[in-house]
Amino acid sequence: GKAFLAADAGAAADMAGLEMARITPADVEGGAPLAARSVVADETQPALRKANIAGNDLVLTFSEPVVLASVTPSLLALTDSAGNGDPLDADLPAVAGADGREVVLNLA
Repeated sequence: GKAFLAADAGAAADMAGLEMARITPADVEGGAPLAARSVVADETQPALRKANIAGNDLVLTFSEPVVLASVTPSLLALTDSAGNGDPLDADLPAVAGADGREVVLNLA
């Protein structure tokens, strides 16, 4: 397929704090957003790399950013070493942690 990119000013900044310039059809030679040179489908499933309890929070760290709305607490369980335990409550609040790779579930 084909993919193109348009961006508002400030969509990203470099290490010196200089913001990215906007990219709109009028800004690009030929009057179109920038065409992608290639499009690579994401075929890598996120893997759970680490799980820590910090106070009342269960902090899950994944191998790649995850969509917060896709996290289903009732499909997770805190268990003993033999695998005995109960699933987490489906209504546990979840918030995004560091860089999209962390999900924080409040156990309180």
